[in-house]
Amino acid sequence: MRIVCCSRSRCGQITCRPCARRYAGRMTRRMLSTATGSLHVIEIDIDAAKYSEFWAWRVEVRNLVDYRRRGDRWWRDFCMTLWLCADGHVRGIAGLGSLTPTEVISTLSTRWTTTLRPITRASLRSEILAAIDPTVIAVPQSIRGRYQALKFSIWPQRVRTSAVLLPASHPPTSDIEPMPVVF
Repeated sequence: MRIVCCSRSRCGQITCRPCARRYAGRMTRRMLSTATGSLHVIEIDIDAAKYSEFWAWRVEVRNLVDYRRRGDRWWRDFCMTLWLCADGHVRGIAGLGSLTPTEVISTLSTRWTTTLRPITRASLRSEILAAIDPTVIAVPQSIRGRYQALKFSIWPQRVRTSAVLLPASHPPTSDIEPMPVVF
């Protein structure tokens, strides 16, 4: 028996178009609150025939971006969220921060064929929905993690501030008198 997906009962499957639309709305709000700079649709050809290849690719691209962030502070604002598609590509959204599209393409194209297309903030939800459309996204054998096994995200690196500990000034103990107690 098929569950009718509505606001009262949601199936939560990645093959359901209304649930994909809701997920795209949540991802849009998250991207708009964290991404800086211009937004682009990014497509990378990784030729992932199996999920194990996609997981290995995730490690490679994370290492590449982390290496760039250690050497160039402009990469710290870069973010992207990608989903594995059935045709072996990964598609998603990239927030370039202070980088130019040429810098991102030249870095990622050394290993994978990469394309960027600029978008406006108003069209962000429709572009996310196009990437996770049930006819486009890869469907794993076990549906139990929803998009988790198919998604890859790199968020902007935030500067960690260390708390400065001030020396505690303790008042001299000889000046403290006990409080009177009334019975």
